[in-house]
Amino acid sequence: MSLVDELVNDPVQMGYAQHIPDNPDAIVSLLNDKRFPTVVHVEKNKVSIWAASFGVRSQIEDFCNDPTNSLRDAALAIRDFLQADDSNLDLTDPVVSGLVNAWPTSAEAKAALFALGTVPKSRAEIANLPSTLTDVLGAIFNDDGSRRI
Repeated sequence: MSLVDELVNDPVQMGYAQHIPDNPDAIVSLLNDKRFPTVVHVEKNKVSIWAASFGVRSQIEDFCNDPTNSLRDAALAIRDFLQADDSNLDLTDPVVSGLVNAWPTSAEAKAALFALGTVPKSRAEIANLPSTLTDVLGAIFNDDGSRRI
């Protein structure tokens, strides 16, 4: 989506229209305001601390050592992840988030893990939009100064 399309269609109801054309600075602020919590990834050290805090770490080992446990393969994969040199838990991967949601732990523990992997992002970041004042002015006005939108 182009910046012009974003400003005209306002797909997430940011309220651009009230600022066109007289207040482009407000549009820049709206585009860059980090108001959207976005799940990304969690660094391994934070996953380790989370696992210890919620009793998941010992549960992983118990499941790894029980060949009859239906979650043994998942536990082995998690243990491998925790033992890897440098890795992040990618919560945007549906397989990973599905595994986390299927793990037999409390809703509080799961929410805490997802919270560790949630960062605020702006509309510009999420939609990969240019977001400087120059960009906004270029979207609102043509090169000759007439209004584009």
